[in-house]
Amino acid sequence: MDEFTTDPTRRDRWGRYLVVPPEGGKPVGYTRATTIAKTADDTSALTAWKSRMVAVGLSERPDLYATISDITDSKTELNRLCEKAAEAGGATIRRDLGTHIHAMVEKSFTDPDYTPPPAHTNDINAVHRTFKDHGYTVNADMCERICVDDQHRIAGTFDMMISDRDGQNYIADLKTGSSVKYSGLSFATQLTIYANADALYTQGVAADGSDDIREPMPPVNTDHAIIVHLQPGSGQCELHAVTLNPALIDMALQIRETRRNAAGFLTPLAINHERNRWIRSRIATIVETNREMIVAMWPADLPTPKQQPAPYNNPQIDRIVTICDLIETELQLPFGTKDPAAPRRRKQG
Repeated sequence: MDEFTTDPTRRDRWGRYLVVPPEGGKPVGYTRATTIAKTADDTSALTAWKSRMVAVGLSERPDLYATISDITDSKTELNRLCEKAAEAGGATIRRDLGTHIHAMVEKSFTDPDYTPPPAHTNDINAVHRTFKDHGYTVNADMCERICVDDQHRIAGTFDMMISDRDGQNYIADLKTGSSVKYSGLSFATQLTIYANADALYTQGVAADGSDDIREPMPPVNTDHAIIVHLQPGSGQCELHAVTLNPALIDMALQIRETRRNAAGFLTPLAINHERNRWIRSRIATIVETNREMIVAMWPADLPTPKQQPAPYNNPQIDRIVTICDLIETELQLPFGTKDPAAPRRRKQG
């Protein structure tokens, strides 16, 4: 279970785990492993499903539908309305049930006296039976444990640590969705983070992290982990081996960094006619003085003034300015007028 809305884990306002770094100091936000894991997911099917749930919810809740026209100017309010509509349409039923199933499975391995509710007895028994058939045992002290990757400042909570007949430990994560077929990439990334974690981490009572405890991460298999797939109400459980690869973490982090810098891929091609006349005047002056020099330094991919009768755009002018500055300095040409695009100085006093 790794849902910050349903557990007492101490987090920051963005839902990140609050962790005291190895070197000490104040707690800092560690991004959730599930957030990193889902970075490269294709969410088109999920988005379409969520949209259908909103539509169903609005049909079930005419009171929500009636308020749409009053809040169309507020994205925040519209988002809240859509969340309520999706909930009314049944979007959170499986998630909430999955959270309860996680708690039941954990308790069944950590509390010898626990008896699951009759409606889910077959589900819980199926998990125990499947582990036994595959020769796995669950370490009761290693259920729902927070682990941290200090290098990348990632934290997460793995569901279980299991051991095979030879005593080899594996990270195991319980999934209760209708299918695991299309989630291999995110599962592999998530469990790679857990298996390669630097330490186990237990948050104490103190908000400043002074009671928090770090423990060495037990040795676990870093080649593969186990997905435990249980559909609530089915009474059937399946195990899937997941191939682990630390490169998946690097890939997810690179995608996140690239997204943060997405605006840098766009350069406005604005036309400044005054600036275009200004740079062409500088070029003409240089040509009159030393045509050979500017021809030699002119980039092959940049049209010359004769090749481009239309105005130069600002990125092109920026490149030409660099060339002109070098040549004018070399030839000791007098400074011309100031770049029209340069910010104006404020008058003093």
